[in-house]
Parts: sequence; C-alpha cells; structure tokens
Amino acid sequence: MDIPVYHYDTLDSTNTQCKRLAAEGAASAVVTADCQTAGRGRMGRRFQSPPGLGLYLSVLWRTGLCAETLPTITPLAAVAVCRAIENVCGLHCGIKWPNDLLLNGKKIVGILCESVSYGYQQQGRGILCGIGINLAQPQSYFDAADLPHGTSLALQGAAVDLA
Repeated sequence: MDIPVYHYDTLDSTNTQCKRLAAEGAASAVVTADCQTAGRGRMGRRFQSPPGLGLYLSVLWRTGLCAETLPTITPLAAVAVCRAIENVCGLHCGIKWPNDLLLNGKKIVGILCESVSYGYQQQGRGILCGIGINLAQPQSYFDAADLPHGTSLALQGAAVDLA
C-alpha cells in the first residue's frame, strides 16, 4: 500500500490538515509536523506543540469498517504506541482510558481519532488518528504550561535523538 507522507515545519494541527486532504479527495495520508499551533484533544481541548520536542502525526485512511467497529481504533492505536515505546525505548506505558498513555503516572502520549468524510461531495467515510508523543520537553515546559501530570520520554530516562 502506497500512502503519501506530508511533512510540515509548522501546522495548525495534523488532524486538521488530514481533514483538508480528505476534503480534497485524499483517501489515505500520513501528516507530520515539527510544531502545531492549534492542536486539538478530546472535549475540544486546545494545545500548542513546541517545535522539535515531540512527535506529532496523524494518519488518514479509508477504513471499510462498519460504524460499530470505529470505537476500537483509539484503543488499538494506544496499544500500538505502547508497544512502539517499549520496543524503541524499553519503557513500559500504561493506557489511561480512552486515549492517553502514561509513564510513571504522568501523561506521555495523547491520541485523538475522528471520523472524516472524503471525496466528491464528502460521500466517502474514513478515519483519522492523531498521535502526539512527548519526546524531549524539559520539566520547565510542563511547569510553565501548568501541566503537573505531563512528562516526556527524555524526562523518563529514554535516550532521545532529535536529529
């Protein structure tokens, strides 16, 4: 399967960009950004993702799944990211239902999955899954943002190479 990958230095939101691509007819895409200026989380929460300190990405695809199975996407993504962090960093995450990953009781990953329309007159349906992983934010970032329960892989002892 050949899925186009789009990378941006700065974007409002990788999920929002996936929605724009879907409206233009894209059925599948991966969107990454070094910085998000208007990231979105559950229940309309807004946040900014600082440049060069995290992994911010969204995946868009036609699912072919029936509506009843769409709610399984978020926990499946959570398990996949947990396994990736364990395989790459040797750290064991837990899942805080339904869409956060925790390391030592602190949030390390946020996931937001959404249904999306694509194509001519928005006739097709798909899903997009946005994932934000805190890689190298220092403690001062979480303190200044009043996020006492936030952490990064670097703060948890993982060797993070941002190059």
